Amino acid sequence: MIRCVARRCTWKSQSIHRLHDHLNKFHGNLDEYDCNIGDCTRKYSVKASFFRHLNKHFEKTDKAIHESASQQYNDDISFAHTESTTTKHITIEEIDSDPGNAHPPDRTTHASSTINLNLMIKQMENASINFNLKYLSANTLPRKVVFDVRQDIQNMFLNPLCNIVKSMECSGCITTEGKMMLDRMLSNMHNSETEHRFVEQLKANDLYAEPREFVLSNELRPGIVRNEQELSNDPITAVLMPLTFQLRKYMESDGVMDAILQSLTPSNDGYIRTMIDGSVWKQRTMQSGNKWIVPLNLFFDDFTTVDTVSSHAAKTSICGMYYYVPCLPAHMLTKLSNIHVAGFILSEDRKEFDNNYLFRNLVDILIELEIKGLQITFKGEKTIIHFMLAFITGDNLGLSGILDLVESVRANYYCRLCKRNRTQRENDTVEHAETFRTVKSYDEDLSLDDVSLTGVKKDSIFNEIPSFHITCNVYFDLMHDLCEGVCVYGLGHYLNYFINVKKHFSLDELNFRKNIFVFGNLNSSNIPSDIKEINISKSKIKMTASEIKTFVHFLPLITGMLVPEEDEVWKHFCLLLQICHILMLREIPIEYLDVLKKLVDNHHSQYLTLFNDTLKPKHHNLLHYATFIMQSGAPRHQWAMRGEAKHRDSKQYSRATNNKINLFI
Repeated sequence: MIRCVARRCTWKSQSIHRLHDHLNKFHGNLDEYDCNIGDCTRKYSVKASFFRHLNKHFEKTDKAIHESASQQYNDDISFAHTESTTTKHITIEEIDSDPGNAHPPDRTTHASSTINLNLMIKQMENASINFNLKYLSANTLPRKVVFDVRQDIQNMFLNPLCNIVKSMECSGCITTEGKMMLDRMLSNMHNSETEHRFVEQLKANDLYAEPREFVLSNELRPGIVRNEQELSNDPITAVLMPLTFQLRKYMESDGVMDAILQSLTPSNDGYIRTMIDGSVWKQRTMQSGNKWIVPLNLFFDDFTTVDTVSSHAAKTSICGMYYYVPCLPAHMLTKLSNIHVAGFILSEDRKEFDNNYLFRNLVDILIELEIKGLQITFKGEKTIIHFMLAFITGDNLGLSGILDLVESVRANYYCRLCKRNRTQRENDTVEHAETFRTVKSYDEDLSLDDVSLTGVKKDSIFNEIPSFHITCNVYFDLMHDLCEGVCVYGLGHYLNYFINVKKHFSLDELNFRKNIFVFGNLNSSNIPSDIKEINISKSKIKMTASEIKTFVHFLPLITGMLVPEEDEVWKHFCLLLQICHILMLREIPIEYLDVLKKLVDNHHSQYLTLFNDTLKPKHHNLLHYATFIMQSGAPRHQWAMRGEAKHRDSKQYSRATNNKINLFI
């Protein structure tokens, strides 16, 4: 255990690296560094010399542990042959079958050696599997390259090693038993030298299940076959991952089920955190009884796998379907390994085929997981876990298409939560709860069968899930509505007013101040590029969502005292900043919701008067955020930021492979 060398600091750790980070973060440079490990009393005035001294302490400790472990390992695997001085190699079977043997071998040692041998063979098999999985999971390597490397290892290292072992047996350097043991250990490496053998090995260890490729259309299409024009069968397919297998292995992973069970209890301290604290989830699980019900969120979004300016870019656009457990702690939700792939569908197929065809298999699996549940092994016992679809998430355009609602923002009834027409939405500064969509009003809209009057195109297939209805899918995406929506609209007006109208500062001065500003380590990767004049004149600020979030947060510090505090536009920017601070919280006090409603009301009212501009659809979505938080939890836990980051795996792999037809098959 290492203690902090600063005076009156009680911090402790077992890592030198954490001590280095602790000193840099909380104490900076000290005048003197005293070693407090054991009886050592060395003192240093230079931090680098002090840490080199600490490394020597740990090198001595690691060496002693390594020597002790090596000695123990040699003692465990040694065979107790008492006749080691004889020139004849007596096998274990010969000793056991010799009736005149006055000193039979110690069978305890024989059994222990057999157990250790089986353990070593299993370790070699696991090492072989982990080697393949490590490089197969690297998105920058095609699968073929991984197995080519395995084949080279087999030909260049393992086969010569097998020949050496055989020669050593012939020359008497090792016994027949020793050769058999080495052969058995090396044979595990042969089972994974090709993709087929490796897949079979994974299946034998319950580590693999085949994805499901289902046919969307199997019609005859005109094509060229052997240089002649004929009708050929070119089926259009989509891929669906084995969700039940994935969920079973994920739930049985270390610490996952414990983390989920700890987060399934609603908060009672006046804070709204995850969707477990929302009224929608509480109402849907009210009649669940003693069942263990785990929520699942689906995420849909399109992404392009190649250059977006390519003439074939549209053909390689793919709709990614992901799912995750939204009640996990924040430190787990941010990891992409906790977001799982449900399947892929070509974006062009979504335009051609109905959602009932595209998502039929997915909905059937979700219904089965909710009704029958999934059996997993938890703490050594078989347990049934039921999974319930909580929310369908994504951006505004994707959600409307998935839920069979009107997708155009120019439509008369575009909002997914309420039925305010376009003219009303462009001037609304408060929410109108009396216009909320309900199951009853949804059925009435279906009977009307008029998209222009209802905004509903057809009955969604997701309504077939027993506990789910799209009117209860109270979800808005913070990333698109706030960071890429309201903040972008506001920044365009703010910068134009400050630079071109009032001339509080110039564009060059703003860029200069931004470039010399210290954003800190947490925001160093989200520093925006220089703003151009054309971006301000057209009110289109070109930044990513993370860059906009960082820029808005630090803009008051960047501009300093250049803008008068009593400026009306500056006060309007401060309203936006307060809204951002509340919505970005992971724990939102209930009393903040009334404050949020007032801030949004003032922000929208002043936006209409100050800039003489109409409110955009994303401004309207912001009106519903207080209701969204109350019913579905803090938006930070379910926003699309991490879902879109999951596209990175597929994009990197598509760049690494030359196959642009069947990217994921």
